[in-house]
Amino acid sequence: MVVILTFPAYLAIALMAVVDGLVCRDLRRFGGGLESGFLYHHLKTMIRPMIAIPVFLYLISPWSVHPTVIFIPFVLGFGYFIQRTLSKFKKYL
Repeated sequence: MVVILTFPAYLAIALMAVVDGLVCRDLRRFGGGLESGFLYHHLKTMIRPMIAIPVFLYLISPWSVHPTVIFIPFVLGFGYFIQRTLSKFKKYL
């Protein structure tokens, strides 16, 4: 139940990161910045572990650990990787 109740935190962070990432992308594109798909593809691979690793760590922990100690750093990392991935997204190849 604790794992399921962390999904709203992931959803809220993802929503903020999507908006911020798309704004950064538009500023970069309209400002004449360089585009490269290299970072996008490498950052995209880090999104799924940010959800799976804390669930795994919380469920296998032999000690009583408060969920915020495990989940909050990964939620913030998830938001960071979503924001960076969308800011580096290259629409036209």
